[in-house]
Amino acid sequence: MITVERFIPEDLAEMAVQPVQRELGSDPIARGRLLSLTGRCFTVRAGGAPIFCGGVTITHSGYATMWSAFALDAGPEMLAITRRTLEFIKRLDFKRIDAVVHSDHRAGHRWVFRLGFAPEARLNDYFEDGGDAVIYRLKR
Repeated sequence: MITVERFIPEDLAEMAVQPVQRELGSDPIARGRLLSLTGRCFTVRAGGAPIFCGGVTITHSGYATMWSAFALDAGPEMLAITRRTLEFIKRLDFKRIDAVVHSDHRAGHRWVFRLGFAPEARLNDYFEDGGDAVIYRLKR
């Protein structure tokens, strides 16, 4: 059974995130603090352990960027995570919501597409590892 809770920065430190999500950095608690200060976030837990953290960082009143972190063992709960994320997105009233996905993260591209996002641009050398990013924009 899953539960949905208010995100706290320590949730990111508890998760073994997928290797392709290395942009979270070497200090996930500091990254989590920044994310929680600049937006709206939530955590999905299975068996008491966090398997997903996500939300949006707010750029201004009409614009936000969605972010997410998946645990290595989140796969069996993907449908529930996707449904909860769709509910979260539906309640947002931003004119523009985008998402940034590492160009090598195939599952990430499929997931944001399922959430209703469409590719908008590619940014070369965006990530610390030199990887490119694909910017997606929510179609409303």
